[in-house]
This record gives sequence, C-alpha cells and structure tokens, in this order.
Amino acid sequence: MGFKSHQILVSGIPVHPRIVKTIARTVSQQPHILIAGGNLGLIDKHVITQLQNSTMRFSILCGDNKKLYDVITSWHLPNVEPLRYITSRDEMNALYDKVDALLSKPGGVTVSEALMKKLPLFSNYALPGQERLNLTYLTQHNLIFEVSGPNMLQQIQEVLENSEQMLRFQQAVQTYYQQLGILNTERQYVAQ
Repeated sequence: MGFKSHQILVSGIPVHPRIVKTIARTVSQQPHILIAGGNLGLIDKHVITQLQNSTMRFSILCGDNKKLYDVITSWHLPNVEPLRYITSRDEMNALYDKVDALLSKPGGVTVSEALMKKLPLFSNYALPGQERLNLTYLTQHNLIFEVSGPNMLQQIQEVLENSEQMLRFQQAVQTYYQQLGILNTERQYVAQ
C-alpha cells in the first residue's frame, strides 16, 4: 500500500498493561480450566454436560448471562465456579495466573491476553469471519488446540498431560513473541 517497511511495526493486538506477562507456567495436578464465551451464550451444550462428570476444576466466565450463571450455580458442583462479568484487569490477570488453560472462541483480545500469560488455548468453535481466520493462523502456528464433540474436556486433559504437546506449545509461544520482537520486553505496571 505504499508504506516502507521501516514505517511498519508488527506488534500484535495490544494487551492492557495490567495483564502482566507470565515467565513460566506449569500445569497443576488437577487442571483448572477457564471457560470464556458464556456472556454470548456460546458455551457448547456438550461442555455443560461434561462439566458435571469431570475431575478437572473450572471457572466459567458468564459475563452478563444471568441464566447461565444461575444454571451453573444450581448444580452446586465443587469443581465448577461460575463468574459474573469481570471489569477489573487486575482481577483478570490474577484469574489467568490461577488457571492452567483457556477454552474460548479465538477472539483477538482473549487470544492475545492468553498468549501473554502463556496459557494453553483450546477452542471448540469460532464465529465466521475474523475468528475463523484467527483460528486458522493459530492452528498453523501451534498456538491453539481445537477440541470438539462429547469428549472435548477429556481431549483438553489429555493435551495438558502430554509433556511433548505442552513443550511444543511453549516453543510456539516463544517463536510467536520472537517474531513480534518482544521476547525480552518485560512489561511492568506502575501504579499512578
């Protein structure tokens, strides 16, 4: 489009400064999965059914979807925690730090935050358009795992327990940041 290469900086999608980069990550004995997409009602019916029979722990971002929040709360499952809409970036940063993986649609901001936190990413759906393009790119670069069907939570657990797949994911994240030129850029939040 007529721009010279020295005028262009590829930075990826900007991530809020309060989402602090994770240096290293290990998966817990009992994996803790963050599920996003509840606000739009996009959680697959297979996921809801599987939650009731899983040994993993789950935090589910329900956003403003009160019906989903109430349904999950009514189950009284000790391994499932529904969460209302979170506006605090500090709270989201802390949540990302306490979970082992993220199951979400491949939206730009969510993916960028998860990659900043080095969270293994799983997706069971993508909206047409940009999310489908994101999913294709992320899959080609080993930055996301696609899961589907009535055993998708089992698929997530198997990936998290597979040290080779986890190493490949971590290497892919490192390569991704090297390509962006920010591998050694540590962001520090300074209270104002």
